[in-house]
Amino acid sequence: MSSWFSPRPASQSVSSSSSAAAAASSPARGSGAPIGPPSILGPQSLAWELPPVSGGSSPTPRTYSTFVEHDGQLWLFGGYGENKRSLNDVCVFKPQHNKWDSVLTHGDAPRPVYLHTAVVYDRKMWVFGGNVASKESDELHVFDFLTSTWSRVNFSNGPPARYGHAACVIGENMIIVGGCKKSNAYWKDSWSYNFRTRQWRKMNDVTVDLAYHTLFVHDNRVYLYGGYNGGTFYPHMNQLETNSGTWNVVQVSGDIPPPTCGCACVVFGPYLYAFAGYTQSGHMNDLYRCHLPSRVWEKIPCDSKPIARAYLQAALLGGYMFVFGGFDGTHCLADFRRLPLPPPIPQVGPEVNMTRILSDNDVGKALEQALRYFSTAQSPLAPGLTKAELIGLFQNFQTNLQTMRRSAANSAPIGPSGAPESEQDYTMRKYGVKFDTSMLSQILDIGFGREHVLQVMAKLHKEGKDTRNLDLVVHRCLNEPPEQPQPSLSRQNSGGHGGGSSGSNADVALLQAEIDKLKKQVAAKMDEDDSCSICLDNAVNCAILECGHVCICYGCADGLRNANQPCPICRKDIRSVVRIYRS
Repeated sequence: MSSWFSPRPASQSVSSSSSAAAAASSPARGSGAPIGPPSILGPQSLAWELPPVSGGSSPTPRTYSTFVEHDGQLWLFGGYGENKRSLNDVCVFKPQHNKWDSVLTHGDAPRPVYLHTAVVYDRKMWVFGGNVASKESDELHVFDFLTSTWSRVNFSNGPPARYGHAACVIGENMIIVGGCKKSNAYWKDSWSYNFRTRQWRKMNDVTVDLAYHTLFVHDNRVYLYGGYNGGTFYPHMNQLETNSGTWNVVQVSGDIPPPTCGCACVVFGPYLYAFAGYTQSGHMNDLYRCHLPSRVWEKIPCDSKPIARAYLQAALLGGYMFVFGGFDGTHCLADFRRLPLPPPIPQVGPEVNMTRILSDNDVGKALEQALRYFSTAQSPLAPGLTKAELIGLFQNFQTNLQTMRRSAANSAPIGPSGAPESEQDYTMRKYGVKFDTSMLSQILDIGFGREHVLQVMAKLHKEGKDTRNLDLVVHRCLNEPPEQPQPSLSRQNSGGHGGGSSGSNADVALLQAEIDKLKKQVAAKMDEDDSCSICLDNAVNCAILECGHVCICYGCADGLRNANQPCPICRKDIRSVVRIYRS
C-alpha cells in the first residue's frame, strides 16, 4: 500500500489553533435551543444487540466498505481488510434466515476497492470511485441484485477520480460530493448523475474541501454532515438549496456532537442517527441524533455499546440500525451489531392544521384545507400524498371530531374574579406551576385537548422531568388518557358561532361523513401502495392481531412491539403480530 494512506485521517494530530477554530465556528452546545421534539425516550436508553446469525459465510474484517439495504436484505461490498488487502467481494445478510452468504458474481466487476460509494436505484447498486491499487478511481460500476451481474458504465465529462467522497440518491439522480484526490489534497466539488440519461452535471461547490463525510436525504432535501480536510474536522451540517443550488450551513442547537468524520449514519423518520466516528479526541462509540425539522441534537444513552471505532458502515432495515466493521485504531473489525430505533410518532404536515380552524367552528374551512390534498373525483388522491400523511390526516380528522363533540364553551379561562385570566395565571392557579405557553400552543396544534396536556405536564413537573420536551409530552399524552372530559381547544369567545357549542349537529354529521370518506380512500390507497406506513420502504407483510390493521412490515411491527409503542392507526397496544404471505 502507498505510504500516503492510513486507516484514519491523514493528519493524526490537529493543532490547538485548528481545534479552537473548529470549536469557535460550531454552535454553542445547549445555548438558545428551540423547543424541539427531542426525546420520546425519556430516561430510557437504547440497547445494542448482536443480530442472530446461524451458519453461512460471515464477511471478513474490514473498514471503508459500503453497506446498503435492498428488498429486505443487507448488501456489503468491498473495503480494506487485514494484512493491508483491498476487497471486491459481495456479501449479503438475509434476516429472514439469520444468515450471511457470499455472493458469486458475474460480469465486469470492479477491481478491489475501498473508500468508494454505493447507492441503490432501480433494483441495482451503483458503485463509484474509491481507492484502487493505491490510486484514486473514477470508475462507475452497476451491480444487478437479481442476476448478481456486474457491468461498467462508460461516460465522459464526469467527475475527476477520487476516494473518501460521499453519495446519495434523490429522485432519479445520484449526488457525489467531495473526497480525496491525493495525500492531503481534497475536493469540494459536487456532481449529479442522472440514471435515466446517464449524464453527469457539475453542481455548485460546497464551502470547504472535504472527505470522510456523510450525505443523506430527508424531506426531499440533500444534507451533508461532518468530514475532514487534512487539518480540520468539519463541525457543521450543510443543506443543498433546491432553487439556488448552493450549499448553506444549517444552524443547529442542543447537545451537538463533536466534529466528526467517518461516522455511520441512517435517517429514520424525522431523525438523523449518527454513531461512532473519529474526532479530535480519537475514536468514539457514542450515538447522537438530530431532529431535522427543528435541527436539535441530542445524545442518546445506549447499553451494550460496541467498542469505539470509525469508518464503519450503517444501513436501516425493519426499524433497526445495522452497523458492520470499521477501524478501532489498531485492527479492522468484523463486528456486526444492530440497534432497535424508537418508532417516530406519525406527524401531519404543517399545512394540515385543522385544530385552530375547528376551534372557531368553521368546519367548511377545515374540510377545504384538508381536501386540498385531494385532486378530482376521477383521481381522489393527490400523487404527492404519502400513506403516512393519509393516516395522519385521518387521525387529525378523528381528533377534531372528538373536539367538536365536547360541550364545553370555546372561551378563555375565567378566574375567581369572573374575569378572563392568562394561560400562565390559569395553570398557576390550577396546577401550581407556570408552563411555557409557546410549548403548550405547539402541542394543542397537534390536536390534543388543553386540559389533557396540562394534566400530563403537571405530572411531568411533579416527576422532575422536562416539561419543555415536546416529544416526551406528546408521548405521555398518547399513552395516558385524560382524567376528565376535555374542553375545546380554543381560547376564543364562541360568540357568533352557535352559542358556545363546539359545533352544530349538522357540522358534526358533515365532518363524520368526510371522515368515513377519507377512511375509504385510505383503505384504497393502502391497496394501491403496499409499502409500510412507518419505514415507507418495505412491503406490508403482517397483521396486528389486537386491532386487525395491516399497515406495516414485520420488522417495524416487531420494533413497535419491543418499544411498547401502539398501532400507528388506532393507537391500540401491539402484543401479537402474524406474518402475511401473499400469492
